[in-house]
Amino acid sequence: MNGEYTTLASWLLPITKALSRCSANTEALLEQVGLDLNEVQANPDMRIPISKMSLLWTLVEQVTSNPAFGLEVGKQVNPLHFRALGMLMMTSSSIAETFDKIADYYSLISNSVGVDIIRTPEKMGLKITPLESVEVHPMAIDAFFSSVITLCDSIIHSDTYIDSLLLDRVAPINQNEWKARFRCAVKFDSDFNCLWMKRSVLERFSALQDPKMAMHSESLVQDYLSTMHSGTWCEKVSRAIHSDILQGEPSLAEIADRLNLSERSLSRKLKEEGTTFRALVKDKRKELAAFYLLKSDISVTELAFKIGFSDVSNFNRACQRWFGCSPSEYRKQNTDAL
Repeated sequence: MNGEYTTLASWLLPITKALSRCSANTEALLEQVGLDLNEVQANPDMRIPISKMSLLWTLVEQVTSNPAFGLEVGKQVNPLHFRALGMLMMTSSSIAETFDKIADYYSLISNSVGVDIIRTPEKMGLKITPLESVEVHPMAIDAFFSSVITLCDSIIHSDTYIDSLLLDRVAPINQNEWKARFRCAVKFDSDFNCLWMKRSVLERFSALQDPKMAMHSESLVQDYLSTMHSGTWCEKVSRAIHSDILQGEPSLAEIADRLNLSERSLSRKLKEEGTTFRALVKDKRKELAAFYLLKSDISVTELAFKIGFSDVSNFNRACQRWFGCSPSEYRKQNTDAL
């Protein structure tokens, strides 16, 4: 599963630059994760599995003993680390439009999160939501928001645009580095991650404001995403199911419409790949069940309904098929083994 959730490899460049500033053995860290900096430098458009990137963040936190290290990474970011999307951001008509472009094309940076723009009459919020069952390290969220500040500061040259920051992470003992970086009130243990900024400022400032360059950059972004999404239909449908399953029963009709296909065409394509829509939904339920049983303390009853079972007995029978034991036994056996 993790292989289909990736991030843009060029993220490694600001990470390694920040590591070099604290005398860390960058080469040894990357080797532990199975990453090659030379390969990334030669091909910054390649993709890195989220599982590897999350492991790297974990090792970095251990080596640096700095839970705020992601903030330092964000300071090293420049627009070209986001490839064509970075140029599109810099040539948009305003910073507010830049954030709209991030929301439109965020999967170029990482397809393991959702990005939404929230607007009120006075504020604009950049909301980051990791996909359920995909483990995104809190440092990655910090690094992204910190990179947004780096971008905005280079254009606005003022700290008047930041309103507040909400972070869905355990509050650190010392919060001063977050408060200093974002120059605003920071609320930890929030229900979601959101950087709130003032609309009046964001809608007034732009960097290059080059419509022709912006159009060209957007075309490059779309071409890249087209290549990135050129995997199997099984993978595409599985990702779509992942986005929907916790909000209700995914339907073939809705997924087919999202992929610009008829139900019959999508069913045929899946059959050609040796699977069915129903089988993919079952596989996703199994994946989510394993994740929540091992990574959370959610009750078995709550989990059963959360992933779409009509009652607990049906969930118990499914776990017997999947794992050869009840959900409670699966949780105990695998927790004891950790």
